[in-house]
Amino acid sequence: MFGKNCRLASSELCALILGKRLLVLVSVTFLMGILVAVSYTIQKYFTEMQTKESLALTTPVIIAVSLMASTMIIFSLPQTKVLKKGSHELDEGNINYLFDVENSIASGVSVTCVQFGTYMQKLVSEIEKKSRKVFEPRNYLNLITIATHDAIFVTDDLGKIEYVNESFVDLSGFMEDEIVGRHMNTFFSSHEDCLFQMGQNNTQNCENKQLDTNLLLKTGTMKHVSIRYGHVELYSKKKLVCVIKNTPEVQKIDEIKNNIVSNISHELRTPLTIVKGFIEIASEEENREKRNKYLQKSLEALKRQEWMIEDLLEVAMNEEDIKSRVYDCVHLHDVVEKAVEKVISKAREADIEIKNMIKRGTCVKADPDKLCYAMTKLLDNAIKFNHPGEDVIIEAASSEELITVKVMDSGIGIAPEDLERVFDHFYQRDASSRRRYGGNGLGLTVAKRIIEHHGGKIWVESEKNKGSTFFFTLHGFTRKTV
Repeated sequence: MFGKNCRLASSELCALILGKRLLVLVSVTFLMGILVAVSYTIQKYFTEMQTKESLALTTPVIIAVSLMASTMIIFSLPQTKVLKKGSHELDEGNINYLFDVENSIASGVSVTCVQFGTYMQKLVSEIEKKSRKVFEPRNYLNLITIATHDAIFVTDDLGKIEYVNESFVDLSGFMEDEIVGRHMNTFFSSHEDCLFQMGQNNTQNCENKQLDTNLLLKTGTMKHVSIRYGHVELYSKKKLVCVIKNTPEVQKIDEIKNNIVSNISHELRTPLTIVKGFIEIASEEENREKRNKYLQKSLEALKRQEWMIEDLLEVAMNEEDIKSRVYDCVHLHDVVEKAVEKVISKAREADIEIKNMIKRGTCVKADPDKLCYAMTKLLDNAIKFNHPGEDVIIEAASSEELITVKVMDSGIGIAPEDLERVFDHFYQRDASSRRRYGGNGLGLTVAKRIIEHHGGKIWVESEKNKGSTFFFTLHGFTRKTV
């Protein structure tokens, strides 16, 4: 469209030439000078694309185009009606500007003007292509950085911040214009790292590294963050790209790490203290019956420690170990019976009866030892939070290729706000729960991991003071699953 308008303007110039010879010659000379300036400016613009210098180059482009448009308008005003008719005739091809124009000078000028319009059309087309080539990837990458939850910022080779995404703005609390243009040292505390020595151009060893540091927030406080950074080269200039890891995830990892250290130290130390104490007493006890009682208590404490170690190993198991497991046809009733045997003494002490209602012959595809271990964790949890004299009931139901297992108790139940967290590492409602009911807070986490590794799902339904029902699914063993 723009090119056609250029050609139309050229035709109007041709019509003007017929009556304004000398003026046209001067004007065309002036226009050709503008053309050279425009061509050079645009070429320079794309050479310097995405740099600050390119902004200054837009000024001569605007001036040149404005002068050209003004010249055309001024020359065409006196003969608007005549020119419109003549220009359309010329544009439609009814006038052959090479032969119908009597004056050879005007004819040559008209050819030049039409060629100028054609050239401008091609130039605009080329500009559009180059613009798409440059700006479409930029827009695409910009959308990605906006969508990511990680905070991203980019600096020049001196450490001055050139770009931040929305996540960085949200994290820091500063507005974008308060960040861009300032040195990164303004916002981060670890100046000793090479990341913060960009002002000295000490960049040769700063490739794809990670740094834990503190970020200055708008509130004036410092926030611990983890940054991964590396260099990229853009238009022969080095840029430093930095990604701040998703802060909620970092906080969650830190919380889990602190819980692990705290709980492991407590759970491992307690059985050892018990064992040591009972063995010391038993070694001095002459009464055989009492000595055996102390030794039995020591054995129970060691079993508790063994459970703790097994739980930790299961939680820490990597994908390669999981893939090496063998899943075969397992009789669900027998696996549950084996799990019941492991917790029966605890159930009797609590005056709780465990009822295995699963029909014999029900088969699932599973690792029998791991499935038994998961069932033990669910039964231990049901016994722990059930009321004395009540039952723990285990049932199973088939649906298409899945077997759904239920472990039910009528104990204290779970509050609605705690339902989503019961499978979290080391989760217990408060310190009083740990003291009253015991446990390391890993049992349900382990059960969940084992069931999910079998390709199943696990969830819980509960009401406060009305008991809980834990559900999990397993694949039934059929020929299709062999």
